[in-house]
Order: sequence, then structure tokens, then C-alpha cells
Amino acid sequence: MKRLYAAAWLATGLLTSTGVTALTPLSPHLTPQSHQELTARLTELGFPQVGHNSVVIALTQALGFKAESKTYDYHERHAHLPRVQVHVTPDSAGCAVVALQANYQLPQPGSVQLQGLYCLSGMGQWQARQQVLTPAP
Repeated sequence: MKRLYAAAWLATGLLTSTGVTALTPLSPHLTPQSHQELTARLTELGFPQVGHNSVVIALTQALGFKAESKTYDYHERHAHLPRVQVHVTPDSAGCAVVALQANYQLPQPGSVQLQGLYCLSGMGQWQARQQVLTPAP
């Protein structure tokens, strides 16, 4: 156990003394403003808060790192989480047109549809130019 602690302290000391910073894995994500607008609208529509992350994860995974045609299906086996289906199509300006539908397995309020236009604003970062959420039929 002492060796483990000693190795951890040594590694920390080497990283600190060489000025090397820790790296975090890059994953697609929304700008803070787009993320906040999306989750606020989900709340307004009565979409259960426990499912907000499912929508964000499915959306960002479908968008990826560049605008390209893709279909993504996010489905957890837990009944309290929604199934989210996303279809992405690139547009002529290099942005991505998104059609998303999120539904619950159990009958509960809050199934939604999203029609959006997202453009890259940085490495793997997407800014919503349009983000229209409506109740699903």
C-alpha cells in the first residue's frame, strides 16, 4: 500500500514539476447556452428531469464531430429512462439538421420531438441555430 501512495505522489510531483496538465477526453457537446435552452424547454414541456441527460447524450452522440448523415438510437433498459431516436442530415452550410424523438416505455407525460439546426462552433462543440421542441403526438 505504501508503494501505491509513493507512486501516486511521485507521478503528481513529476506532472506538477514539468508543467504537464491532465488531459480530458474530448466528446461532442453543446455550447452552454444551447444546453441550457434545451433543458429549460424540456422542463417547460413536462419532460421528466431524469430523462434530460438521455436527450442530451443522444443528441450529441448523433451530432458527433462533423456534420454527416447519421441515425442514432439511445435506449437504456431502465423503464424510467426514455428511448431517444435521432436522425442527422448535413445541410449546405456544413451544419447539421436534426430530427429527434424521445418517448418513454411506460405511459407518462412528456414525450417530445425536436427539430433543430446545429453548427460547429469549436472542436466537437455544437451551437443551436434553431431548436424547436414540441410535445410528441
